[in-house]
Amino acid sequence: MIRSHSATTPTEVDVIRRLVRTLERRFPRRASGSVNERRAQELLAEEFERRGLSIAWQPFRASRSLYAVLAWHNAVAVAGSVVFIWQPLVGALLQLFAGISYLLDCHYRAYLLRRLVPRARSQNLIATLPAAAPVRRRVVFTAHADAAPTGWMFEPAFLYWIQRFAPQRPAILRRHMFGWLASLVVLSVLAVIRATTDWWWFPIWYGGLTLASLVPLVLMLQIVLTNRIVPGANDNLSGCAALVLLAERLQSGLPDDCEVVLVVTGCEESGRGGAEALAREMRDEWPAASTTFLVLDTISGGDLRYMVEGEIWPIEPPSELVEQIQAVARETGREALRAYHAPAGATDAAPLLLAGYDAVCLSRIDERIDLPRNYHLPTDRSGNLSCEQAVETVDLVERLARHLASDS
Repeated sequence: MIRSHSATTPTEVDVIRRLVRTLERRFPRRASGSVNERRAQELLAEEFERRGLSIAWQPFRASRSLYAVLAWHNAVAVAGSVVFIWQPLVGALLQLFAGISYLLDCHYRAYLLRRLVPRARSQNLIATLPAAAPVRRRVVFTAHADAAPTGWMFEPAFLYWIQRFAPQRPAILRRHMFGWLASLVVLSVLAVIRATTDWWWFPIWYGGLTLASLVPLVLMLQIVLTNRIVPGANDNLSGCAALVLLAERLQSGLPDDCEVVLVVTGCEESGRGGAEALAREMRDEWPAASTTFLVLDTISGGDLRYMVEGEIWPIEPPSELVEQIQAVARETGREALRAYHAPAGATDAAPLLLAGYDAVCLSRIDERIDLPRNYHLPTDRSGNLSCEQAVETVDLVERLARHLASDS
């Protein structure tokens, strides 16, 4: 075994570095639903099999591009503003349709405009350390194999200004998509006013609010059309390599009735397709009452934080799970982990939480930019990865898993 305790050793740092460099070099374009995504998962499956884990594959279909999905929603909203000139009420209906479609989409309730985006075949890799007795507790770790596309909207200068003016409190105002939905509601109200009165005092307001959809539309189309995929060493080969360390560490010392599962998901970057499939298809086999998910995503390059999910309004992880995280942090001499409210986006924990599971994502956030380091940039390479911080993250989540396993 590589190690069975929680002190960092050079051997584990080397394992992280070797795995990330190998995956980065052999499968540089791991787009969601791509052949390289599958091949990266297959290499990780070999690592798990060498450590005695049983392997299963869970196929599913998901959208190829989250940014194409967002582009369609913004395009329909902009079309509503154009139609407003001749038919204000029809324009209002288009804008409300865009908002309702997105609201249902980001809560995994129904897909309307997303159906216009081509779907890809993908899969989840499920590696299991089975329990020696009937399962009382199941701890599931996840990390995604696909890498993100990049574009103008991820340039450091652009993100600096976006982050600088993002409010910290209340948290809901930090959500960019909440602001976009609010703009659609106001536009619809203005359209109704125009249709029912002779007032023309608000064209500047109408044009300004339309920019809330037009600017994102341009940014999303640029990402879709250029189709540049980043190496994704931190986001999220770091999490995938951490699963291999956990497979080694958790071979012993757990109660006989605890099952450990390590899942390498697909299509996270295109809208958490793998995690949604996992929540939907494993509901009967993995009851929510006995299953806890620990999501590892971007675990290098900053302070360790726990994520508050939600594209529109905050979706908090269970308070009991957060308390256990803080208890483990105290045991290891750490300060309490702070919550991180991302201004946009979500992780694989989001569909799991919305499906009723206990779930939390742990990530590292660079305080200077209030984002993961090298987030969705071509500089997200193995040479810029802190393997030592990745192993430190594994230290905490291993101890947390043992707490969860022994919790009755």
